[in-house]
Amino acid sequence: MAYRSSIPLTAEWLVKTYLTGLNLTDDDGNYYPPEVFQMPLKASLAWAESVLGINIHKTDCSARLDFSGGSLSNYHPITLPDAKVQSITQVKWVLGNSTPVINWPGDWFIVRDNQLQFVPATSGAGGANIESYPLYQLYMAQQGNSNLPGIWEVDYVAGFETQGSLSDLNAADIASSAGSWVPNYVNTEGDAKHVWGDLTITLSAPATVERTFTVYGWRLEDGKPFDGVGRLGAAFDPETVTIPIGSTTATTENAWSQVKKVLWTGWDDHTVTFSGQLCDPITIDMDWDLMDLIGKAASIHILNTAGDLIIGAGIANKSTSIDGISASIGTTSSPTNAGYGARIIQLQKDINRMLPVLFRKYNGVQVLGW
Repeated sequence: MAYRSSIPLTAEWLVKTYLTGLNLTDDDGNYYPPEVFQMPLKASLAWAESVLGINIHKTDCSARLDFSGGSLSNYHPITLPDAKVQSITQVKWVLGNSTPVINWPGDWFIVRDNQLQFVPATSGAGGANIESYPLYQLYMAQQGNSNLPGIWEVDYVAGFETQGSLSDLNAADIASSAGSWVPNYVNTEGDAKHVWGDLTITLSAPATVERTFTVYGWRLEDGKPFDGVGRLGAAFDPETVTIPIGSTTATTENAWSQVKKVLWTGWDDHTVTFSGQLCDPITIDMDWDLMDLIGKAASIHILNTAGDLIIGAGIANKSTSIDGISASIGTTSSPTNAGYGARIIQLQKDINRMLPVLFRKYNGVQVLGW
């Protein structure tokens, strides 16, 4: 069952999920610049990483952890300081700042979320076996229940897949007489694969007259909908791509977060091929509640801007009178209140409610010891 209509953590996703119904244009009708969407997303993601103490984007990590007595013989878990461990690169024993004294075989460790459990096998990677590690026997025999600070050094990859996987788009030749191309690619879960980035259009032979294509979709950098449909008084025209005489290819000027369709008319002497990249959301493994936290935090930044520009920057009330007919518009804007203040307050309440739940989810119950 398909459930993603846009790729998370993009401007299009913010517009569709949290900013529906807002006129995202300035006083002159221009759509907000990309920075209005991109900076809040990046800042909110970094804020979530800081406040939750986890890596959200996939990151190469290294941690020094203490050895507790019996942690090897009793298979106690070794807890890493990240919520989502994707893979273990290397596990070592290091005494102080010396060179590693043991490089443990990777297949001696079971990974459960952010916990490792040491389970020595008879043999390990490269034919290693436990008898080949005399220091292991020494520590097991002499350390007993004592502790060794920072002896574990674990290199690992932590974080979530946030943007999906990219693959080549190579649409087969399409008869030009059809006059349209609608990307209809889905993965094994029924989710749509999106045309991602630039789209290149290729003819089977050089054009003898100019060939014009009309591209509809959502722009990657700011989520602007190029669909030819008016949005609260702002009509966003689709992009026109022209292949000049004597040429065979042209590429869109816009990078896309998805292309909805391409139309062309008036000629039928060539077939058409579309190429570029597809973004498949099947690899995205972010938790829904974590995505929701980031989306709501980013939306507050954008709502602050949009609230100031509902009927013009710095204007709370506006009246118009023509030939005795008058109209008046009032907003909730004031020197101390944003135009979307009520929605912002509700988002802040949601965020404050979600934070302690997510912190416990990724960090467990924190216990103070002394």
